[in-house]
Amino acid sequence: MGLCRFLLALAVFTEHVPSPQGLHHLTGARTAVEGFFVLSGYLMALISNQVKYKTGQNFYKSRILRIYPIYWAVLALTVIASLFIPEFGKPYLESALEFSAFNFFLIGLDVIIILALTGGPTSISNIVVPQSWSLSLELYYYMVVPVLNKLKTRRLAMLCLIILSCKFWLYFTTGLRDPWSYRFFPLEIGFFLWGMLMYRLQWKLPKYSEVVFLVVWLFGNIYRLNSPLEAHNWKSIIFPLLLGMMLNSYASWDRFKFVKVLGKISYPFYLIHILVSSVTCIGLSRMNLSIGNWPTYLLILSLTFALSYLLVKLIEDPMDEIRKKFSSSV
Repeated sequence: MGLCRFLLALAVFTEHVPSPQGLHHLTGARTAVEGFFVLSGYLMALISNQVKYKTGQNFYKSRILRIYPIYWAVLALTVIASLFIPEFGKPYLESALEFSAFNFFLIGLDVIIILALTGGPTSISNIVVPQSWSLSLELYYYMVVPVLNKLKTRRLAMLCLIILSCKFWLYFTTGLRDPWSYRFFPLEIGFFLWGMLMYRLQWKLPKYSEVVFLVVWLFGNIYRLNSPLEAHNWKSIIFPLLLGMMLNSYASWDRFKFVKVLGKISYPFYLIHILVSSVTCIGLSRMNLSIGNWPTYLLILSLTFALSYLLVKLIEDPMDEIRKKFSSSV
């Protein structure tokens, strides 16, 4: 599943950084994030089945070590950049002071962005690492994973169906839009549940179904043919559901080393790309260099990839060794 994780991160990257006109945006950022939710649900079901934690608390400790160390590293780098690069720093300095606890612990960042988008007292700039609001939803989901794992498959399926039906009904009948159609956890948890359900069912799809899906994903513009800024539509809802159905097949691809590497760097890649893009563009501007859209895009992509790999080696790999101690089997 490492390839799926990286492609979803790349979809977010391509929408957020200066991209050449006409470049394929894969799914676009919104649909990619909901794809991440499905994948997270699948992985939590897989981990709960394959990894026997010594105590209930060890599950939460493992998740904390998975999420926070790399996030804190990216948060620190962003604050440092804001201190030394005036063009980049002003909103982030204000955010770090006014909402430092939210930015440090992640909990509540979704509320900040919901309030900001609905005319509340907050601003999107109050979030130091802009895309980290999605980690708040991940953490809420982790809190209820032990309870969800105890549900029988039939009840899990009913709960998933009810929540997703409410989400889709509200979207198509009431015109519900961002943030309620995209960042509201009581509705977004339906995608996490879908991932869990797909793991439990272990559907056997026709041979090479995942290859066909990947080709359509990469080259057929399965989600959109126009700008990635276009609003959600029924295709954007279908994509995460189809992705979930394919994950059992993609799991076997992780036997390839390069796929595992792509999967490992996807998380830091997702977190650090806006920082790298901003600093790179500011640097080019200061040097009065105009290297063109494609060279700029490829430069940002290469730097993001390199820094992500470095974060994996310096932080994630050592954390993984500690996480192994929390379980009796891995």
